[in-house]
Amino acid sequence: MSKQYDDSNSIALYKNDKYEVGGNKPIYKGKAKFNGQELNCSVWLREASGEGKMEKGTKFLSGTFD
Repeated sequence: MSKQYDDSNSIALYKNDKYEVGGNKPIYKGKAKFNGQELNCSVWLREASGEGKMEKGTKFLSGTFD
């Protein structure tokens, strides 16, 4: 028996063609659906400063919805 795909809470990200290393544009852009509402989303590749819980230089992703 196959499982039915439920896209009511989903996200799809794609590489941003306008991304430039060192610039302020996100590396990924896409769409998200949450509780039936469609949102735009942007994701940046960041590097930890070492002031928080992560070791300095640790890479991580952060993002926004709008």
